[in-house]
Amino acid sequence: MYPFLYKYCKFSKDNYDLKNFQNDFLYFNSPTGYNDPYEGVIAASVVDMVEAFFVAHIAKSCSVDEAIAFAEKFFSLPRALESIETAQDIQSVRKRLFDVMYEAVQHVETNFAVLVSIQLFRDDTYLTLFPQISNASLTIEKYEAVVRDAISRMEDLFEFEKPKLIALLTENYAEKHRIVNSLREKTSVIVPIYLVDAINNTPFRRASYEETLINCNDVALEMFEVIRQLPGKLFKTTCLSENPKSILMWSHYASQHTGFCIEYDFNQAIGTDFPLDRLAKVIYSDEMPMLDLHSMIQIVCKRIDPEYIKDPAITQLTGETCIEAILTKNSAWKYEEEWRIVLDNFSNVQLGKIPFATKIILGMNIDEKNKEELLRIAHEKEPPIPVYQAFLRPDKYEIGYYPLD
Repeated sequence: MYPFLYKYCKFSKDNYDLKNFQNDFLYFNSPTGYNDPYEGVIAASVVDMVEAFFVAHIAKSCSVDEAIAFAEKFFSLPRALESIETAQDIQSVRKRLFDVMYEAVQHVETNFAVLVSIQLFRDDTYLTLFPQISNASLTIEKYEAVVRDAISRMEDLFEFEKPKLIALLTENYAEKHRIVNSLREKTSVIVPIYLVDAINNTPFRRASYEETLINCNDVALEMFEVIRQLPGKLFKTTCLSENPKSILMWSHYASQHTGFCIEYDFNQAIGTDFPLDRLAKVIYSDEMPMLDLHSMIQIVCKRIDPEYIKDPAITQLTGETCIEAILTKNSAWKYEEEWRIVLDNFSNVQLGKIPFATKIILGMNIDEKNKEELLRIAHEKEPPIPVYQAFLRPDKYEIGYYPLD
């Protein structure tokens, strides 16, 4: 069973809310046009965005599918740590790690030191494999000591390889540290040094470290903007509430209580062709829905054009995450008790008429002319819809309403 749901409405120059009520329609809009700046926004890890960018660079020296296959093995290794129970298990996972990296050097033409750097510092779970490593903010001296210690313990490496690897990973670290700190106040995104190292050391990079760092930041911000826009381009929605007595919503969405509120009973839609599966309750959370690294790599590597939003690859990769983002709002909006109907922009699903209105509530400050027009429309419905008048309760902070008929 569905609760009664309410649509707050206002009078405007084109009076689309009044016309929609008269014609039994609901108005749908892109969620990016709403007043919450985080409306429908998908979160994306800065590290994931730049790792996807790194894989895109790898794809320049091999096929896109080879780069994606490598990335999926390389970046999914932390999941194997969940099964670790013994020292033998640790050695087994470390062996898999180095097998993937050696394969990458041979077939993807990247730098082994770069891959070691990424896997050592990218994820806290690697503390299991290399307990002496910390992902915390390292001093230059501690960073170099950690690198030397970690590589000296790598039994999979030949001894003659270790000095070269240490040199590559610690080269100019002090200067890199200075560049990162100098840019910290100039940009909203700071990419970890190990990732800038990774991109800067790929064979096709010919930029200075600072240029690479700035480029990584720009790429992260650009990708976030593309990801942020996806839900609004793929889907449209209409908003309803369980609460017809919210003082804030009457003020915000019904023009300072001069509008009206329509009650709907969607239980009447059961057994009809109305897409009730598109009606869902909003989840309030302090955590944003996150686009996974796999989807991000696919979007970047396959050069999916975000403007050509009908690309089935985007819909397949991000559709569920987009819907989750549209149905998730920050906890600050919890008072709205919101439900939404979400439709994608490219399907053949049409709502048609919504003949499920069961009540209309007039705002306490409604204009007399608008009141008469709403009464007329409500009485002409078949069957007629009862009309109620909102008022301020004299004994508490609460809106009440009484029947006008």
